[in-house]
Amino acid sequence: MLNIKVTNRMTHEDFVAHTDATPFILPRKHILGVGSVVIVCAVLVLPMPSTWERFSENSASIRAGEEAYLATDQSSNEYAAQNQTVGTHQENYEDYDIPSRYFSSSTPADPDTLDQIFEGAKDTVNAVLGNTVEGTWADGTKEAVEGTSDEDDDELIASEGATQEVYQRPTGTWYRQTVRRGDSLSGIFTYLNLPYATLNRVTKVAKKRDLRLNIGDPIYFLIDDDNVVKEMVKPISKTQQVRFTRLTATDDFHVVYEAIGSHAEESALAAISNADKMPLAVQAAKERAERDALAAKQLAERIALEKAMNKNPNRPRLIINEIKKGESFKTAAHRAGLTPSEIRSINDIFKNKIATTKLKAGDKFRVLFSGIGTDALIYAVRLDTSKGSFETFMNPEDRNYYGENEYTPTAGIFRRFPLAGEVKVNSHFNPQRRHPVTRRISPHNGVDFKAAVGTPIYAPADGTVTFSGYQRAAGYYVIVSHANNFSTVYMHLSKAEVKMGQKVIVGQLIARSGNTGRTTGPHLHYEIRINDRPVDPLKIDLPSSNHPNLAREQREAFANNVKILRADLKNDNLALSKTK
Repeated sequence: MLNIKVTNRMTHEDFVAHTDATPFILPRKHILGVGSVVIVCAVLVLPMPSTWERFSENSASIRAGEEAYLATDQSSNEYAAQNQTVGTHQENYEDYDIPSRYFSSSTPADPDTLDQIFEGAKDTVNAVLGNTVEGTWADGTKEAVEGTSDEDDDELIASEGATQEVYQRPTGTWYRQTVRRGDSLSGIFTYLNLPYATLNRVTKVAKKRDLRLNIGDPIYFLIDDDNVVKEMVKPISKTQQVRFTRLTATDDFHVVYEAIGSHAEESALAAISNADKMPLAVQAAKERAERDALAAKQLAERIALEKAMNKNPNRPRLIINEIKKGESFKTAAHRAGLTPSEIRSINDIFKNKIATTKLKAGDKFRVLFSGIGTDALIYAVRLDTSKGSFETFMNPEDRNYYGENEYTPTAGIFRRFPLAGEVKVNSHFNPQRRHPVTRRISPHNGVDFKAAVGTPIYAPADGTVTFSGYQRAAGYYVIVSHANNFSTVYMHLSKAEVKMGQKVIVGQLIARSGNTGRTTGPHLHYEIRINDRPVDPLKIDLPSSNHPNLAREQREAFANNVKILRADLKNDNLALSKTK
C-alpha cells in the first residue's frame, strides 16, 4: 500500500504552481542566485583581455607579428620540442583523418563539394554531390555526413501523398531545361528570363528537398500564351517528382507530389521543346548576343587603338619626362611613350605610397625597361615629386616590385614551426598510438602544440590554401599545399584568416588557434604530409633547413639588383634623347 502524506507545507515548494503565484517557476531569490553564479562563471571562463586583443589587431600589428615570426630562430625550439615528454592526460584522441582527395593535385577538390561535406549546417546542396560522403576517424571507424536518401524521400512523399488534394490543371505549352554543373534555380530563372517573383512564389511553398538540383535532371515549365509560368515540375528522387501548379499569375502555387512523368502523357514528354525556345528565353538570348557582340566590338577597337597609338619598336630603354602645366601623370606618361597597360601598372605599384593622380606640374618620373621597344618589361620606376622621391625595382625571382628595403625573401623557405616564440608539445607524432580506453590503434598523424585561444598561426612556407572550413571532429581547419608535394594541416582553429584557393607566403598569418571540434583543451594540431602520407613534423628533413643562409643570399641578390637598376635609372644615355 502506498502511503501519501499530505501537508500544507507543499504550498511553499518550488515545483508547485499557484494561480496567484509569480510567473516565474523559481522564487526570485533562486533566480538571483543562479544569475549570480552565471555571471561569475562567465568572468572566470571567458578569455582574458590579452586574448581578445589578438582578435582586434590592425594590419600594422599583424604585419609586425609576421615579421617577428620570420626573424625568430627556431633551431633551439627544434631540439626542445623533439625531447619533450608528455603525459597521456594531454593526448587528444578525437582527431579526424582527412580523405586523400583533398591532397590530390590531379583532382583538386571542388569548393562547393567541400562546403557541403564539412559545413553540414548549410541548406544548399551542390548538384555534384551524392547523398553521403564518407570520412575516416583516426581509429579507423567510418563517418557519413548527413544527407537524405532517395528511399527516405519516397517514404516522406508516400505519407504526404495520402492526404494531398487534387487541383484543377492549367493549360499551356511545356518546355524542358536540363540542370548543368553549377546551376541554381535563380540562375536558371535568370537565364530563361523568367520573372523572379515566380521563383519567390515557388520557394515560398517548397520544402528544402524540393529545391535540390542534380546534374542532368530535367525541369519542366508550363507556359501560357501570356508567358506566365503555370506549372513547374522537377524530380526529387528516382521515382518521384514535385509539381508546383497554379491557375493564374496572381495565385500562389500548390505543391503536388507524384510519380515521375505524371505531369504529361508519355508520348508528349518526348516532344517537349527545350526551354531556350520559350518566347522569354528567345528574347533574352537575342539581347545577350547583342550585348556580347557590342562588348567584343568595343574590346577589339580598344586593343586596336592601343596598339596603333603605342606600338613603338624603337622606344628607348629609359624614359625621362616631366609633367607639364595642365597635364596629369597619365597624359604625360602617354606623351612619353608608355602604353596604357604600363601606366596602369605604375599606378598599381605606387598605390600604397602615392596616388599618381595627385602628381602636379613640375613632378618628374623615370621609367627603366628591360630593353628597347614597347614589348619590354618595366624594370624600375622613380618619381620625383613635391612630396618626396619614390622608387621601385623588379625582383627577377618573382617579378614583383619592391622598394629598396621592402623585399622579404620567401622562396624555398620551409620553417619548422607555424608558431612564433617558445613551442611546447602536448602530444607527439605517433602512428601506433593506442587509445587508453578502447585499446585500439588510434594514430596521431601530427603534433599537438600548446596554444591559447587566438594565438597567431603563420604559414611555414609558400603555398596555396586547398581547404578552409569546418568538420565536427577537426573543428575549423586549414590545409595548405606547398612545393615538392608537401602539405600542412592546422586543426581546432578559432578562426581562419585565409580562403580556399588563396596564395600564401611564408610568415603570412593564416589562422588563429582555438578549441573547436572534439578536443580536450585549447591547442593546435599540426600535420606535415608528403603525397598525403603523414610524417613527423619534428623530424622530417624540410626542403630548406638552412633557410637563414638562403634568405640572406636572396636578400643580397635583390640588393645587388637594386644597385644595378638604380645606376641605369640615372644613366641618361639610355634615354637616347629626352622626351620633348
